[in-house]
Amino acid sequence: MFIGFTLTANAVDVIEGNAKAPPPDLNGFMVSYGNVELGDKYLNSKKLGLGTEINSEQLMLRYTRTFTLAGKPSAAYIQPTFGQIEGAGILASQPDSSGIGDTAFAWAYWLNANHEQGDYLGLVGYLVAPTGDYDSKQVLNLGQNRYSTALQLVYQTSLNKQFDAMLSVDSHWFTDNDSFNTGSPMGIVNMEQDPVYSTQVSLMYKPAKQYLLGASYFIHKGGETSWNGLARDDEIDKDRYQLTARGTFPFGHLILQYSRDLNTENGFIEKHRVFLRYQLMWK
Repeated sequence: MFIGFTLTANAVDVIEGNAKAPPPDLNGFMVSYGNVELGDKYLNSKKLGLGTEINSEQLMLRYTRTFTLAGKPSAAYIQPTFGQIEGAGILASQPDSSGIGDTAFAWAYWLNANHEQGDYLGLVGYLVAPTGDYDSKQVLNLGQNRYSTALQLVYQTSLNKQFDAMLSVDSHWFTDNDSFNTGSPMGIVNMEQDPVYSTQVSLMYKPAKQYLLGASYFIHKGGETSWNGLARDDEIDKDRYQLTARGTFPFGHLILQYSRDLNTENGFIEKHRVFLRYQLMWK
């Protein structure tokens, strides 16, 4: 299986079980539908109680090609996104945004792939291009109006016949958004953001050969933003969990994921994130 990710606002998530190196010369297709709900905004661990709510729906289409590079397994994919984002509560008066989202590209290279022992070490590079719909007159936008890149190191190992463990670390960098709508009297500003650093620890259980259950814990830090050069003291410091159920069938793979924040230092808290995915690999 090819290393895959769900792009959250500032993080790269590995789908449990997807760190295994794939055979070469395969084509892959994945369609993912996701629903994300953000709740109240926090500042220095304190709930502001503003009654904010943001709901978004995403449809992601991914094409993957696997190959061999320098004798090692490798793969690359392109993933366009479509969706809708809307506000509720005090944000209900803000215009919705729908249409095309940003496009993600990824390349993975396995430094080690020992199928007999179940040990895999992969290095992944990501690029997200600002192809999404963006209107600086709006507070809510599908697109981010900036490029972002990430570098990720993932290790997965077999503990026994039924349990696997995985560890992932990544750094995520961003270019400026030169027309960011603050939704405040400052109006439109140049928004800069520091890198975000993330760690993911996962445990996977295989009750049968065709099924996998996974649980992950995430830590995200960094990402302080600046408006027109003025630091906002809004550094990300949050942890969250994710639960995954996966089934392999003659017609492909079905993956169901549920995630939410446990706590957050700054920004909107994620009340839930639900994804349903279908994946098919073929020669």
